[in-house]
Amino acid sequence: MRDIFTYLLIGLIVIGLLLLLILQNRKDKRKFIDKLNQDYKKYDKHTDDKDPDDLKSD
Repeated sequence: MRDIFTYLLIGLIVIGLLLLLILQNRKDKRKFIDKLNQDYKKYDKHTDDKDPDDLKSD
């Protein structure tokens, strides 16, 4: 009878650790994706450049 409680306790601890690991992994993944999205260089549109979509001739 005592062995059953020991196995249940160990099982609950293992399940709890797996849940913590999964939650931390999801959190780190979100942070990593946000960092990658902010890491690339964004180019501003120059106002003095001609608009390539403008079909008027000069």
